[in-house]
Amino acid sequence: MTVRKSSASLIEIYSAIQGEGPGVGERQILVRLAGCNRNCRYCDTEATPPRGCRAERRPGERDWQVLLNPVGSEAALDAVERLAAGLRHESVAWTGGEPLLSPRFLRAVIPSLRMKGLRQDLHTNSSLPNELAPLLDLFDRISADVKLPSATGEHLDWEATGRFLKLARGRLSAIKMVVASSMPREEFERALELAAASAPGATLVLQPVTPVASQSQPPEPGEMLAWQARALRTFQRVLVIPQTHKLMGQL
Repeated sequence: MTVRKSSASLIEIYSAIQGEGPGVGERQILVRLAGCNRNCRYCDTEATPPRGCRAERRPGERDWQVLLNPVGSEAALDAVERLAAGLRHESVAWTGGEPLLSPRFLRAVIPSLRMKGLRQDLHTNSSLPNELAPLLDLFDRISADVKLPSATGEHLDWEATGRFLKLARGRLSAIKMVVASSMPREEFERALELAAASAPGATLVLQPVTPVASQSQPPEPGEMLAWQARALRTFQRVLVIPQTHKLMGQL
């Protein structure tokens, strides 16, 4: 298959244990794209794209080579295929940043990987329904964040998020909400209502915020139990999963 030529600024390409969402514990190839249209206060990704992308040579060895940004689609494809050839992975996880900001690059790289039988997962902030629509056929599973203002410190476009979830619902692996101790009940109720109306039957993942700053603190254990109990009255499957890669010391 001929690879379309495109490029994007990337952060890393590497083999890892997935640390978030319902795929937690799976061995995946992670492709982290630089750049995001959000500025969540708990984010652990630098806003400025790096000069070079770290690309692992052998799965799990952390034997990096550096690909200068922006990375061409052919070079990125080679890096992913090399890792896939060295170890069986559950999927390729496209994360960021926000991957949907690089549509031409995704369209250039992913079809070749799918032809090789590699499942494609998208991890997204759910704010770009218009960008998702022409790319929906590329992905097998979508993990969609509903960015609660109490955790992010930013405004949420509820209407756009609802449209995104409706569009993605046939491929949703989960709707994820990062939960902070400051979450108002009214905000959570609105988020549950939006998610249930847009993607009924979806798996809901509540992720206690990983404290990276004093204004981002996770709920107390009793609070987390209460939030899950409330969500279980709306969703059949509600999982509470922290960022386990942080607990394991994984990238």
